[in-house]
Amino acid sequence: MRNSILTVILILASGRIGVAQQNPDAALKEQLLTMQPPAMIALAQSVMKHRLNHTPVPIDVKFVRADLSGSGQFNYIVAFFFTAQGGQHGYLRVFQENNGVLTVAGEQEDRGFPIGGAQAGIELVDVNGDGIPEVKVEGIGFSGAHTGFSLFLWTGSSLHLLTPNSVDTEDASLVDIDGDGQLEIVRGPYVDFNDPDSRAAAPLGPWDIYKLSGDKYVLSTTSGADPRGLRDTNGALSLVRVFSKRMEPGKFPLAEIHEAQTGQGDDDGRVVLILGNLRAMSGSSVSVEEINLDSLRLGQGLRPVTTKITGHDGDADKDTDKRDSEQADTGPILKAFFARRAVLAYLPHAQLDKPLAPGDTLTLPVRGKMKNGAGLSGTVTVKIAGEDDGKHDGKHHDKN
Repeated sequence: MRNSILTVILILASGRIGVAQQNPDAALKEQLLTMQPPAMIALAQSVMKHRLNHTPVPIDVKFVRADLSGSGQFNYIVAFFFTAQGGQHGYLRVFQENNGVLTVAGEQEDRGFPIGGAQAGIELVDVNGDGIPEVKVEGIGFSGAHTGFSLFLWTGSSLHLLTPNSVDTEDASLVDIDGDGQLEIVRGPYVDFNDPDSRAAAPLGPWDIYKLSGDKYVLSTTSGADPRGLRDTNGALSLVRVFSKRMEPGKFPLAEIHEAQTGQGDDDGRVVLILGNLRAMSGSSVSVEEINLDSLRLGQGLRPVTTKITGHDGDADKDTDKRDSEQADTGPILKAFFARRAVLAYLPHAQLDKPLAPGDTLTLPVRGKMKNGAGLSGTVTVKIAGEDDGKHDGKHHDKN
């Protein structure tokens, strides 16, 4: 009888596909709900058995489009099916889409391990810097005070768990702490938010650092200080933010991006990142001369070819937002020069859920550390130009 109920639900869902033709995502969602993984159906049935009235457990789905083959075609759908009442726990399944027709390409390898949590979300993250995204599912724990996540690698036929039980991701963060282009998992000590002593001691560590090794994350080391550089040895926040920044050029033609991905195009150009107006968490000004230049990264792991610190740039706030203009830097500025083709080849990796198109605005992270170990953080935006748009930007050839 329970199987009959599930069948009726699926038939009703499939019958609504034609109603949502004006909303492709809604139609796709309806279609996905007719293609639930067996592990998800079994989980819903298990939860139903434990209900006092044995009422059916509704199943919902969240999904994201992805290029899992590196072909530039976003014809994969990564879907997270979950229980729609109570904690949002469930399973992943991957589909290929061809002219609106979905076929199952693979699913979560460990089907006995539901993932998620309250307010669970799915996103794409490139943890190893190869341009092929990994899948992250994050949820809130039972108490509502802590979060945790699971990371999966697409093998070509299945989703392999990169974060086994030995990896504690509670309140952890993904960050490249050593500048190698791969994201580490950094987890600080457990904080009991109802205990003042626990809250006071937490910033002092210890901090567990997990590195990606083969097909899983493993504990690499434990640090007494925050390896992200966000807190000093006393536990106080020590982050430095960049408020005035820009890229020259600020537009990149889509055709040149495609050339760079195939290894073609001019490799002599330079892209310059201009930084100024650094502020500590206290609001005090910090000089760019205090940046550890060896630690500076653009995007995920792009290192500058060369750097130069100069006097005040009169145009430092050109084309920046109002906040930047109101906080114009009056001290020296830093110019970091990057290989143009390397920047062009990286840009598609900055937008993992859809292909680049003219008019897109990308936000690229700027990271590093100060000489005193404090973290450096900021972002810079660039635009994708069409065939004719952006030609006036030219190429920056200053290699000094």
